Amino acid sequence: MMPLVVALIRVLVVVVPMNLNNIQAIEKVKKENERLKEQVESETRNRSDNSAAQSHALRLADQAEGYKHKIEIEQRRLEELDKQHKIMQVHSINTQ
Repeated sequence: MMPLVVALIRVLVVVVPMNLNNIQAIEKVKKENERLKEQVESETRNRSDNSAAQSHALRLADQAEGYKHKIEIEQRRLEELDKQHKIMQVHSINTQ
């Protein structure tokens, strides 16, 4: 079977002579192929950059959540201290 394929290829090479139009078409396809490869590489780099940016954004969101929690704790402390201060003021007024 293999010799038959080789024979057919030889016939095609002889039957389809490489003229200037065929060569130009091949060169055009090569250039388009190269352009598409560059486009794919560029999009791959952009995805990588986007992925890094998303990862960074997630870390920042985690940090923000931690700070938000700390602020809530401090607000509750301030409310408790304010209550205690008011109690002490009332107690101070009542003892005078």
